Amino acid sequence: MRSVITVLFSGLKALFSNWEMWLLVYGVNVFFALFVALPFNSFFKSSLGNSLAVNESLNRFDYTFISDFLNEYGLGFSQVLNQSYFVLALFLLLSVFLMGGIIDSLLGKRAEFSFKAFWTACHHHFWRLLRLTIYYFLFHIGLLLIFVQIFSIGGLSPFELETDADVISRVQWVGGFYLFFVALIMMFQDYAKVKVVQTDERWITNSALAGIGFTFRHFFACMFLFIIQVLFFVFMTFVYITIRKQFFMSSEGTILLALFLGQIYLFGRMGVKLLRLSIAGEHIRVYKEETSKHI
Repeated sequence: MRSVITVLFSGLKALFSNWEMWLLVYGVNVFFALFVALPFNSFFKSSLGNSLAVNESLNRFDYTFISDFLNEYGLGFSQVLNQSYFVLALFLLLSVFLMGGIIDSLLGKRAEFSFKAFWTACHHHFWRLLRLTIYYFLFHIGLLLIFVQIFSIGGLSPFELETDADVISRVQWVGGFYLFFVALIMMFQDYAKVKVVQTDERWITNSALAGIGFTFRHFFACMFLFIIQVLFFVFMTFVYITIRKQFFMSSEGTILLALFLGQIYLFGRMGVKLLRLSIAGEHIRVYKEETSKHI
């Protein structure tokens, strides 16, 4: 337990000591979001203009307004949504590109943060981390297909079900187990990413398997640390939702306040994601140091 707490605080220390990297990653994501928002902004300006219906619908769900909007501008809106798939692919590539610099910074290979070294590490580790991401993406697809098959056991026809409680119960049980295994894959992937960057080998198989093997050997410690990170995220989300519910977006001031709170939440959520990688790197480092002491 002591070593787990040590890893947790070491991970937090490594994250906050790389606050420049944290801000940089946040800034890049915000810039990308603003760049992507331009076509949406021009579309809504041309379609909605200065309509007062938007202001009237801010503090409630207005089905009539949404239905009229889709009937009038459905074709243009669908074209914008189709472009969003391409944008999503670009965002995933951007995330993989930044991952190399993030992990390299969190591993503490340099005494001070360097923007040049960060971008160099992003480029240096990109292709190997991209291959790793593709492999894990295939794992996620396989896992999803397995649970879809489990969910469909007994049929999904409404005429074969006695009550809708059967569907609800099936969703709860199958969905719960699915999320559990998704979390496990994410945990394995974090340690595999760290190992791939740390070993810096051309082929990622040995490095990725070493990260997965480390997770299996220290499964309960890794799971305990992962649960703590999930609790951080849940607590942060709870605080954000609680504050957000205290007011309605009924004016420009409340819209700006909601935007400001949303950015704080985004910054914190990004910090939790970085903390996962920071803790994985510190966990491997602390275990290596403890092992070397006993030799």
